[in-house]
Amino acid sequence: MNEYDVDGVVRQLKSVGAGWLQISVGQNTGFFSAPNATFDELVPPTPEHPSRLSKRDLIKDLGPALHKEGIKLIVYLTDDAIARDDYARHKLGGDSQGMGEPKATYQANWLKVMKTWSQPWGTDVDGYWVDGPYYDHLEPFYDTIAAGLRSGNPKALLSFNAGFGTPQKSVTKESDFTPGETPVAGWPRPTDGRWVDNRGTQMQRQYLDVLQSDWGFPPHEPLSYSDDKIVDLTLGVPGLVALSPGTPGTTARTDTSLPQP
Repeated sequence: MNEYDVDGVVRQLKSVGAGWLQISVGQNTGFFSAPNATFDELVPPTPEHPSRLSKRDLIKDLGPALHKEGIKLIVYLTDDAIARDDYARHKLGGDSQGMGEPKATYQANWLKVMKTWSQPWGTDVDGYWVDGPYYDHLEPFYDTIAAGLRSGNPKALLSFNAGFGTPQKSVTKESDFTPGETPVAGWPRPTDGRWVDNRGTQMQRQYLDVLQSDWGFPPHEPLSYSDDKIVDLTLGVPGLVALSPGTPGTTARTDTSLPQP
């Protein structure tokens, strides 16, 4: 993490005219690209399980550097338990979701962790893309997450991912733009307008497009389309497009303005 070249990434994004960077703070492994005192308190490091959190706050470093060049920052995080870290999952209170009863202990703990990130990040982060909100019966939990994330930046734009096969859906009305997670086979895109109805609220249409196989697996696969074809398909979208080469973690958006709630 200490080797991440913030200035170099900003230069690359500016050179291609990207409007925002979407980057993961962490996912299923329990490794995170920013420190979090609440997480370390709830999941105390041990000799057998040392802390998996970065000492460098990459998100805090990225925000101001991007903003100097007029580029926004969207942070990817998840609502669910650390699937590949049994120790952390146990300490946090178990799985957060599924078709059974909500796990109140986990949800309360994870909300504290999220606030410990979002509040000091403040306006350095322009929005959040939350992975894992797939279940209708957990909508109150997702609404609480939205309030927690906006406690750092009340104007933060949010998107809650309803799943790989439902790129234009959200289980909560708190989504300002569609999650858009779309497999390669999802091209081309519909052309029926910039806005998507979400049970009476409007989400701005956005696609998060995987350009290499299935999220980069296998990693040696080439991009699934030529550069010209990618440009052609992107320009056909009546909304916003974020492009990922396939490897999970980082995407750059092609539009130059954030969606409006």
